Amino acid sequence: MAQEAQAEQLIAGRYRLLSKLGAGGFGEVWKAHDETLRLDVAVKAVRVPPAVSTEEQAERLARAAREARNAARLRDHPNVVAVHDVVIDSGVPWTVMQLVVGSSLQEQLDAHGALSVDRAAALASAMLGALGAAHDCGIVHRDVKPANVMVAGERFLLTDFGIAVHEQDTALTGTGMLIGSAEYMAPERARGQDGLAASDLFSLGVMLYQAVEGVSPFRRATFEATLAAVLFEGAPPMQNAGQLTDLIAGLMAKSLDRRPTMATARVLLHAASGRARFPRGRNGGPDLTTDRHERAVAALAKAGRLARGGPEDLDKAWGLCRVAQVAAVLDADLARQFADEAECVVRNLPPDEDMYDAWLLAEVAKGLAGVDPGRAVRLAGEAESIADSLPKSADRALGLAEVAKSLTDIDPARIRRLTEAVERTARTVPDRFRAAEALNTAADALAELDPGRAARLRARAVQVVLVIPVDPPEEEDEDLARAASGRGNRVKALSEVACQWSGTDPSRAQQLIGEAEHTAEKMFTRSARAEACADIGDAQARIAQQLAGTDPALALGWVDRTAGLARSMPDGPSKQRLLGARATALAVVATAVALDRPDHAVALATEALDLTQDISTDPELESAVGALTAVAEVLALTDPDRALDLLGRTRPLADGLSTAAVQGRVLGQVVRAMTAMALHAVGDPDRAEQALRAAEGCIDDMPHGETARPKHEVVEAMAQTVGWLVAEHREPARSLVKRAQRLARGISPSGWRDQAWVHALVALAAVDPDKAERATRDLSDRDDKVTVWIAAAKSWTAAP
Repeated sequence: MAQEAQAEQLIAGRYRLLSKLGAGGFGEVWKAHDETLRLDVAVKAVRVPPAVSTEEQAERLARAAREARNAARLRDHPNVVAVHDVVIDSGVPWTVMQLVVGSSLQEQLDAHGALSVDRAAALASAMLGALGAAHDCGIVHRDVKPANVMVAGERFLLTDFGIAVHEQDTALTGTGMLIGSAEYMAPERARGQDGLAASDLFSLGVMLYQAVEGVSPFRRATFEATLAAVLFEGAPPMQNAGQLTDLIAGLMAKSLDRRPTMATARVLLHAASGRARFPRGRNGGPDLTTDRHERAVAALAKAGRLARGGPEDLDKAWGLCRVAQVAAVLDADLARQFADEAECVVRNLPPDEDMYDAWLLAEVAKGLAGVDPGRAVRLAGEAESIADSLPKSADRALGLAEVAKSLTDIDPARIRRLTEAVERTARTVPDRFRAAEALNTAADALAELDPGRAARLRARAVQVVLVIPVDPPEEEDEDLARAASGRGNRVKALSEVACQWSGTDPSRAQQLIGEAEHTAEKMFTRSARAEACADIGDAQARIAQQLAGTDPALALGWVDRTAGLARSMPDGPSKQRLLGARATALAVVATAVALDRPDHAVALATEALDLTQDISTDPELESAVGALTAVAEVLALTDPDRALDLLGRTRPLADGLSTAAVQGRVLGQVVRAMTAMALHAVGDPDRAEQALRAAEGCIDDMPHGETARPKHEVVEAMAQTVGWLVAEHREPARSLVKRAQRLARGISPSGWRDQAWVHALVALAAVDPDKAERATRDLSDRDDKVTVWIAAAKSWTAAP
């Protein structure tokens, strides 16, 4: 500056200097009067000492222009000191700004000490607003600190954009030069990286810490020591931050990955402010006048923070996706914000995680379906492309199913096309359990769009699990079977190869069974012939199972052939094996026809049940029960009364079993079918209650050491039932929650117990979210906490 500015000096022929307001290393600020508009303003001159280099002079002048340009983009924001003009007077740039009557936050802290939590929350809200607006314009402030915040009555205003950068700015500082105040500088900036929006948030966190605690957490005696503290030391534990603790701690995270985004910071602040306002009733519960929307936002904020802090990126992304899906019910912007964060995590997964990329992008799309359908469709399209290119058929089928599920209410035609692709692909999946998972997920996608087809997919899933597929034999296998030494071995080998041909060449299977029967007729002893007949009958029953899904009538013809064999056999182990194979095959065929011909299915299942009266061996009974429960699962889709009756008649078969382990497995199958029935009873409280009561009764009859998994399955079904029951039947829902909790507590300590307890808390959240939230304090697993907080948020969004 060529000469010191003086009071009454006229700047640029318009601004009359009145009094100096302050001065700093880069300039001085004056109160001035705009003689054109006749109002008071603040003007700031850039001080350029003569001794500095030409490059430094150019930098300071450019900085003034940049501040004016950046701040001018934000001139209408209520928490930014507005810039009106930039003028040049005698070669010196002057920035004309809004005159703020007040003092800086630093001066306030020096004079009066720390702020109250409520006042600090107001500061956080104002700064998040100002910085959010700046970041939306592509501006990073880079020097957020108390000295750059003006306090005017109840208002806080951000000022001094002198070292702020816009995304389109050319770099104005030398390589390696640190710009900003060290004690507020983010670790990444201290390492020489460019300033990011997240860096401003770190600085804000430090400033808020100072505001509530009264001390700057990283200030040290020297510049170097201060930088070291920023990089490597944690802030001292907060004593006065109250409900702002989570927000401030999150903002000061040294890792960019763990630092909340602007959107999440706003949610955390909203949640903290909301919790501060939640009044308590006399009994310690929430006051019924409390704003449920605020409670929902608070619960989502907690879930989001927990999800974000997870050690594994997959868990982090999945948690954020679930939060976004619930947020869509509350606020479109909130849903977008969480979806953005989830998508960012997904896109940074390792390159070998394509299966999860497809699934999680579909989950992100699901979170956006109701608030941004266009983007949801685009993400689903990307997920579909990834899923369709997966080399493993199981991954491909499940990935496409998840994409279809994400498009609910958006693109019905695409859902139909994708589910057809899932059904085709599932036929080639070698793992029948994963194939069934893909089919059930596709059924979920079609549940509202096409309930009939959804039921068919679920029925197909049951059949896929029930029938173990066989591969066609090698060409030389027939010759090897015919060459087997001894007639008994030859019968067994021919029968086995016949079974292998059943799916691709039934006539060849018939020919080989004929050869096996002819060989068996030549056997001399009765016991050897009985064993051979059992081998042949077992193969015939397995051929029937392979054919049941495509040609039930032909399958029944094969089952009928086993009847003649059984009549010709003496009682004994061989006949037991044949009767078990025949009963199982009858039930498998019943499963295949249960959806379209329930009467016929019940008749076949009854015939199978009658056969079991003559079976006393554990493996055969266990196999038959598994098939009969499958019949009931499919019947439950259209005829729940007869399904429950069939399960009731199947259950006593466990009484004849010789060991506790087998009895537990058999009753476990019955319980599984009963819980499936309860899950299909949406909208029918009486039916759901009947199925759940029956399942509980079945568990009561199980050996104690075999009950953990079945109890977990029933508790999970109870939680899902409570989810839809609570809207119109609140008291029955409360009663069911108590039963779920009792059942979960009754499981011996194990992983099953932990999972069951989480389901019980999810059920509790549906009827009493406040109590469920408090119960999360006893959970140790982060993902479990996320699940319960999300359930609480869902509950708060519902009508009280």
